[in-house]
Amino acid sequence: MASDSLSVVVRRRYDAPPELVFRAFTDPLLLPRWFSLGADIAVDVLAHVLRPEGRFRFRYREPNGTVSIVTGQFREILPPGRLVFTWTWEEPHPHAGIETLVTVEIVADRSGTKVTVKQERFPDESSRARNAEGGAHAGPDGDAVRPGLVRELARRGRTARGSSRGVR
Repeated sequence: MASDSLSVVVRRRYDAPPELVFRAFTDPLLLPRWFSLGADIAVDVLAHVLRPEGRFRFRYREPNGTVSIVTGQFREILPPGRLVFTWTWEEPHPHAGIETLVTVEIVADRSGTKVTVKQERFPDESSRARNAEGGAHAGPDGDAVRPGLVRELARRGRTARGSSRGVR
């Protein structure tokens, strides 16, 4: 039986406003970079319906040919501060069939944003520990990709404020 104490919590700070960070979590055009596990791993958005009970499906392609699919369902969407969704890997991934719950809290912090991602409902300590080492928001390679995307969005946002065009 899963325990609520079997969770992974990751905290990050980004130099961009909460609206842009929320967008990185929810815009299908940005998701491949935001959810990347590293610069050499491609992420394809196969499905993405951003509404309560809407579903998503991503494909991860590694350089060695390994392909992994993850699916989930949105439970709560409160822009720009909160996003809750399930996360389930498909076979043959080592975590296949384990549905976890991911809660993303996005809070303004001075001129930036604090993000707390909590993934919970792991069935055992072994599953939790494997995810803590290499999850989408725990792995060090993803941290190399995400800040660059946030900086790019922040630059676009500053540029868009000075013109009649919006951030696309």
